[in-house]
Amino acid sequence: MIHRMQSNQRAVTIAVLILIGLCGLLPLDATSQFLLATAMAWAVAAVGLDIFSGYLGQPSFGHAGFIGLGAYGYAILGRYVPPLLAAAGALLAVAAISVVMGSALVRLRDFGLVLGTFFFSYIVTAMLSGTTLASITNGESGLQVPAIQIGTAYLGQGSAYYWLCLLALTVAVLLSGNYASSRAGRALRLVNRSETVAEALGAAPGRIKLTAFTYSASLAAAAGVLIAIGSGYISPDNFSAQQSIILYAMVAVGGMSSIAGPILGALLFTITPNYLQAAKTYQDIVFAVVLLTCLVLFRRGCYGLIDSAARAVARRARIVPPDTPPRRHDAAPDRVGSPGRSGVAAALDVEALQVDYDGVRALDSVTFHVDPGRVHALVGPNGAGKTTLLNCVSGLEAPARGTILVGERPVPARGPAKGRQLGVSRTFQNPALVGDLSCIENVMLGHYYAHRSPLLIDLLGLGRRREAASRAAAAGTLQFVGVDGDRHEADADELSFAEMKLVDIARALAMDGRLLVMDEPTAGLSGTEMASISALIRRLRETLTVVVVSHHVPWIREVSESATVLAAGRVIARGTPQEVFASAEVQEVFIGGPGRSHGKEPSR
Repeated sequence: MIHRMQSNQRAVTIAVLILIGLCGLLPLDATSQFLLATAMAWAVAAVGLDIFSGYLGQPSFGHAGFIGLGAYGYAILGRYVPPLLAAAGALLAVAAISVVMGSALVRLRDFGLVLGTFFFSYIVTAMLSGTTLASITNGESGLQVPAIQIGTAYLGQGSAYYWLCLLALTVAVLLSGNYASSRAGRALRLVNRSETVAEALGAAPGRIKLTAFTYSASLAAAAGVLIAIGSGYISPDNFSAQQSIILYAMVAVGGMSSIAGPILGALLFTITPNYLQAAKTYQDIVFAVVLLTCLVLFRRGCYGLIDSAARAVARRARIVPPDTPPRRHDAAPDRVGSPGRSGVAAALDVEALQVDYDGVRALDSVTFHVDPGRVHALVGPNGAGKTTLLNCVSGLEAPARGTILVGERPVPARGPAKGRQLGVSRTFQNPALVGDLSCIENVMLGHYYAHRSPLLIDLLGLGRRREAASRAAAAGTLQFVGVDGDRHEADADELSFAEMKLVDIARALAMDGRLLVMDEPTAGLSGTEMASISALIRRLRETLTVVVVSHHVPWIREVSESATVLAAGRVIARGTPQEVFASAEVQEVFIGGPGRSHGKEPSR
């Protein structure tokens, strides 16, 4: 079954493209036809920016700079080479520039990224209009764009230009739609949700950001080529830093993370000002009111309004049943066998591990051993260093000293992808699922590292067989952990907390590791739900070594075979759960003194 949200987005996008195509068949006047064509050219850039700013969640106020570079690159190269080669050369040049610029810009966060991209756009405009490159760009006077003639028709005019822009927009939509719904698109959403979880799954957030940035810049350059062809003349003012802000507004008002939304935003921002010119005195005020109304009342933009209306109509027609409230799943996961696993449980050896934070020692000479196929508990009060230890084992943090061996291979000082190669899987106290992905798609993220492929494969939609296999495997893993089949296609933000925990475990199991580290898998769960997790862990130890952190002492006694107790970053006890919890020092530090109940969870 195709995921509901993706299906809705695809239907709306196709409907918008069909409507634009039908408009091209109408007897429009030359001005209206040109406005629609120009709107489509800007929509190409907006769709690309949606990948970076919508799906990935990285703001950019500088993409008009790439549009300008694409337009000028085409105009300059068009003097010497055929139009197709000029367009290709302009796109390649902008892609190369975006890689160089993006390598620095994507390291910035939020306001820093906004400023960095904005000033990039400002610098591009200054260079195009300045005297330094005036011999090439003609400075503020701008450039004449070579006309493209096919027979007796000019490609930059009339219907020919309209259909060229529609063709380019359709290609941009197909590529971006494939990007957003593929392995690469799921990774974008995960990095947006949590870079730490993405790293634990073997993804490289920096590389993912740079790839999305380059892709969006390339589409912006394609838009620049279209604008240059249609205008016949370009100047630096056409691509000012203000245009970057307008481009971002197109995406935000149209509806981020939707593909169709940016097209609607481009139509709104390109066509509406033209019809307000009759009232020039009030043009800016009216347009500002329209913009603020969309942003305040329609938080998901124009697309969200259409999507909500379509859902309401569908429910009334009983095409789609009303959303059911989340329900808790309490049954033990004992209905299906373990999904196929290729790995063998690995031993874990931690030797003299030391981690320092700004002069504070989080871990101090931590040493312990876990036999293959065993369940080992890490316990201790808040601030004892348990999560830091799991981060080191996962490759998310680098210890100052000491070694960590998974099997007989050391975990690198830093590099989750390499830690992932060693077979280390990880769950988190906060599951950090991607809310607008289904359960099954969240679990498919666990296959991200194993199913590596070039982005081009995803853009062209050539990975469908791999996607189908990944989906089937994810469904089997969800069944194994105890998530009912009728919940597999539910969005993650519709799940109960207990179901989120199970999906998080399924995502970790999808990594097909040899060592599973679990951070507070029972936090926030009821007794019945904790029993379900216990039953699952007992089955996992047949093929996995499990290291688990939990504050629930009775649960630790039940599920684990050995335990290490930490306090203030040091090991104060090792042995079986019965042995360590009988220690007077452990009772004093962890539980609060001899004779206190072991069944009470310490305050957080």
